[in-house]
Amino acid sequence: VQKALLAMLYWAEGAKSDRTGLRFVNTDPVLAKLYISLLRSTYLLEESRVRIRLHLHYYHRHREAIAFWSKLLEVPSSQFGKIYVKKRSVLKRFRKNFQGICFINYFDGRIRRELLSLGQQIAREHAK
Repeated sequence: VQKALLAMLYWAEGAKSDRTGLRFVNTDPVLAKLYISLLRSTYLLEESRVRIRLHLHYYHRHREAIAFWSKLLEVPSSQFGKIYVKKRSVLKRFRKNFQGICFINYFDGRIRRELLSLGQQIAREHAK
């Protein structure tokens, strides 16, 4: 059941490209935590291969954002890549408590192919 949930979540929000391993991208901390928890419970991961990349806006404090996602996802800050600062208008309104866009990467194409295949299989069986 957990692998099926993970497959559907990844099929909806994960990268489909053959050039990457698993790449899950989202702004919702609850969804990101669910994804990495399901991934850890269904596959034996080499934790040192988990990488996080953040896309932030001008108003984010970089250290606080890294600390937030690091604690939430249980990934050391040493495994975070360079922060990309998105260009946005200073005048535009933003959501409060928004912690940026979090990219969770794990470089294993085999797992990505398996999850996408399972997600598509589930969809075919239940979309009749």
